[in-house]
Amino acid sequence: MDSTVEVYKNLANDIEFDILADIPMAATPIVAILSHISRIPMITPRVDEKEHGIKRRIDGVFKQGQRVLVIDDLITLADSKLATIKILEDNGLRVSDVLVLIDREQGGVEALKKHGISCHSAFKLRSLLDFYLEERKISPEQYQKTVKYLQSS
Repeated sequence: MDSTVEVYKNLANDIEFDILADIPMAATPIVAILSHISRIPMITPRVDEKEHGIKRRIDGVFKQGQRVLVIDDLITLADSKLATIKILEDNGLRVSDVLVLIDREQGGVEALKKHGISCHSAFKLRSLLDFYLEERKISPEQYQKTVKYLQSS
């Protein structure tokens, strides 16, 4: 987990933001650790409204106008990111950047770009596939099957 958080921390170095937001649930532990070590506050948007307590769409403390860095584990089509960004923006927050560990190269980065959002990824899936093939962690058949799937979607 330490090395994964370090990757996200390095990706965030050149981005201006005031607060971190996770895409629940996959990125929640990573963002919590990153928030703790960086001392940058964290918020959690809720796609489903709470049915008890204070029925807010965002857990955590924030001020309108703050710049939010959204973090998730990977990006495919960007649907969950766009839904989360809408919640954040509807609550007066600004989002211009998203961090992910893996870009599955299936259109998500382009979908965010259409909304004026930059996506920063540590790895592209095809690069990982090339590495796994070279290291003989996957067979040439598995490689070809996966590349074909990526090209078709």
